[in-house]
Amino acid sequence: SCCFRTGAIARVVDGVEGVRLAVREEIQKGATQIKIMASGGVASPTDPIANTQYSEDEIRAIVDEAEAANTYVMAHAYTGRAIARAVRCGVRTIEHGNLVDEAAAMLMRERGAFVVPTLVTYDALAKHGAEFGMPADSIAK
Repeated sequence: SCCFRTGAIARVVDGVEGVRLAVREEIQKGATQIKIMASGGVASPTDPIANTQYSEDEIRAIVDEAEAANTYVMAHAYTGRAIARAVRCGVRTIEHGNLVDEAAAMLMRERGAFVVPTLVTYDALAKHGAEFGMPADSIAK
């Protein structure tokens, strides 16, 4: 189901018109850039890391709306497949990028995209995740 509760840090949105509206609303509320989930995540209990999220049309619409507001889109993405897909659609920065491959890195270079590695987070999760209550499935990821 698309009923995952993300709290105040995120929202679940579907469809091109839905993502356009969401970006416009977030910009109106003061967002200075837009972050999307372009792949599954470590902390997510239901999304395998290798999965991609949002259709390419949805990502392009998000990028279009951000550019209309003179800002950019960053994407949570781990795998080369997810990274390349996001960059092809106009995403400017990749957050994490732990599993980037050479082809995705070259595409990032060609398109002038950046990566924001967060390796310290994964080191801390591996060392201390269990003691802070992180589920075993997430620690394994």
